[in-house]
Amino acid sequence: MRPVIVIILGFSILIAVSITTSHYINNASEVLQVELMATEELILSEQWEQALLRIEEMQKKWPEYHDWWAVFLNHSILNTIEISLSKLQQFTIAEDQALSLAELHSLLSHFRGISDSALVKLYNIF
Repeated sequence: MRPVIVIILGFSILIAVSITTSHYINNASEVLQVELMATEELILSEQWEQALLRIEEMQKKWPEYHDWWAVFLNHSILNTIEISLSKLQQFTIAEDQALSLAELHSLLSHFRGISDSALVKLYNIF
């Protein structure tokens, strides 16, 4: 009887940790997506200084997300996001609207992909 209780308890802890982690990653991803959409509006209205400030602020916050997400997510996607953030910054410095918007939408796509990959799915647990 005791091994059954331990197994059920362990399985319950695993599910709780998975759900909590998924919830945190989804919320953080949504926050970053909202920041990017606000930056998009600044780029569209050619407010380059404010857009650059937002991007630099995201780059300062990124290591916190990266360190936590690296435990649970694929490292290659995290590296891709880091590179994409750098490109977005350089395109914004150059005041190139088309390339800035293209890179920004690439970042949005990556963050949406993270939200999807972090979802708790039954086949991921088993």
